[in-house]
Amino acid sequence: MGTVKFTFCLALIVSACAPLLAQDKDHGAIESPWGTYAEDDFPFFSQTVDASDLGKGWPKVNLTPRGLVLNLGKGMHACFDPDLLRLALVWRENADGEFLQMNGMGPGSYRMPSQKAPSGQGRLPKVIGEPLLGTGVYAGWSIGDGGTKLEDPRQRSVDPDEVGLGPLPVEMGKFCRITFLDDQASVSYFVGTAMVWDSFSAAGKGGFVRSLTLEPHDEVLTLVVGAVAKGTVVSASPGVILSEREGLWLAKLSPTTAESKIYIGVDADIDAWKEARAKAQGNKGKAKASAKGITVKASYSSLQPRWPKPVSTKATLAAEQSGLLRDEIGLPVPNPWKRNVRLSGFDFFSDGRAALCTFDGDVWIVSGLEGDLEEVTWERFTSGLHEPMGLEIVDDEVYVFDRNGIWIVRASTPPMSRGIVHEMFCDLVPQTAETREFAMDIYAKPGGGFYLAKGGQVGASRGRFNGTIVDVAADGKSFELVATGLRQPYIGVDPLTGTLTSSDQQGHWKPATPLYLIKEGGYYGFQPAKFGDKAVHPQVIDEPAVWIPHFVNQSGASQVWLRDAKLGPLNDSLIHIGYNRPELFKVYLDRGAEGDAVQGAVAPVMKGFG
Repeated sequence: MGTVKFTFCLALIVSACAPLLAQDKDHGAIESPWGTYAEDDFPFFSQTVDASDLGKGWPKVNLTPRGLVLNLGKGMHACFDPDLLRLALVWRENADGEFLQMNGMGPGSYRMPSQKAPSGQGRLPKVIGEPLLGTGVYAGWSIGDGGTKLEDPRQRSVDPDEVGLGPLPVEMGKFCRITFLDDQASVSYFVGTAMVWDSFSAAGKGGFVRSLTLEPHDEVLTLVVGAVAKGTVVSASPGVILSEREGLWLAKLSPTTAESKIYIGVDADIDAWKEARAKAQGNKGKAKASAKGITVKASYSSLQPRWPKPVSTKATLAAEQSGLLRDEIGLPVPNPWKRNVRLSGFDFFSDGRAALCTFDGDVWIVSGLEGDLEEVTWERFTSGLHEPMGLEIVDDEVYVFDRNGIWIVRASTPPMSRGIVHEMFCDLVPQTAETREFAMDIYAKPGGGFYLAKGGQVGASRGRFNGTIVDVAADGKSFELVATGLRQPYIGVDPLTGTLTSSDQQGHWKPATPLYLIKEGGYYGFQPAKFGDKAVHPQVIDEPAVWIPHFVNQSGASQVWLRDAKLGPLNDSLIHIGYNRPELFKVYLDRGAEGDAVQGAVAPVMKGFG
């Protein structure tokens, strides 16, 4: 596996960078070749949404670090918060079709790669248009007849005002998946022990209907419907008890031994109700099939794709037969969707095909990567992810790490022939809205589970897991903190020994590019720049095995162990990848008498090559 991953990386380093540099050079002088970041014909995308300070009558704090932004049709949009299982906001776009400021890190740099979102949480994407419904930062549901508490039940962060605190306690609820057909996305989750299928659609001349199917439940459940615009009518199915409290509408559901279907209408007339009920009935079987009958592994090769026309690209083979070969594989640009392709992670299926994610939320399936590379075929598989930067394939299942957590991305089972399911494998590690708390890297562990690396730069309030490496259990139901004090870490795992390595990005507290052998409980010295010389280090700083000078490696990325490789003197080597000025480095480690790495060195592999 290491051989293929390493050689393919050689091919992509130059190819992935070239179109970005050309685009950066010319932006502002020519019209962008790319379409919109949020595509009009795609049912959702993921983004941080700041709906705070909408004015009188609306919740003062309404920030969703992990927002699923749903396209309801007819100029209506909704933001679902998978952490708190709440409908954070529903709103109408303005007369120009604008609905959200596209100033996050991904959308802001999509057409202009040099335009980075500023550090912190001061300039997050804000809604544009007219709000129809909104909730605050509290659970979207409550269990039992003790009354709904409009407060955040999650464990606080090191900074008490931080709202990026991760999911609700599992006994209160758990987000499961987002499922989408051609024009509509729905979410499913547990409230207590009851599964809920939840979908939203524009209805009538300016309202919407929320359609919910609930499994039997033996306790009272209360849904926080939300605050609504002045003069807006809220209605519900028979048997749902609506009430108003502190400017919020609540919907109380009695215990039941049968599956129940309810509808919450907001400014929706009777014709809209009928339309929504008919649509919900038609989609019920499909939604439940996708939720409970997740497809088998064969889906990746037998699916009916949403985008049926693949893109073929040519490869430039190495001109000379020497010790190492570099074949350059072209990216699928241009493509029919005018989609930018900024690759951020990849891995391989057992049959030689690859899955690749982009920073802009797409996943592509690529075939034809063996032999003479005469025809490399790219199939666009899914989209809507939130700045994913790592992808792993385990047992031919695709796992993608983005700011929402670790997703398993699957094609759905029949009858949803063109549906896609993003199944949440693990969202337990909290994510703030800080623009630099990237989902940096993911690596499968020998024996099961994953290591995750999270960005550490902080411009505002701090989360509990900024700048850390965590160990996610094989079942995705728990995790442990491994290391702290990292700025922007990229990791690597030795598939033979399980040894964990990490690079870091030069900057505050990091005078050059370090390479670490990570140890459990290790602290690697980074503190937020805002603390300056008043920063307090919680323990002794662990030193790297090697410092790579900044002029040699300006931007350290992942590491790859070449186990079971066929690369001559590089067999069994640890390879470190440099990004900004593309390079591969062989890492030499002196483990000392005790077996610990006490010093190291690197040598470039590609310098003067090709």
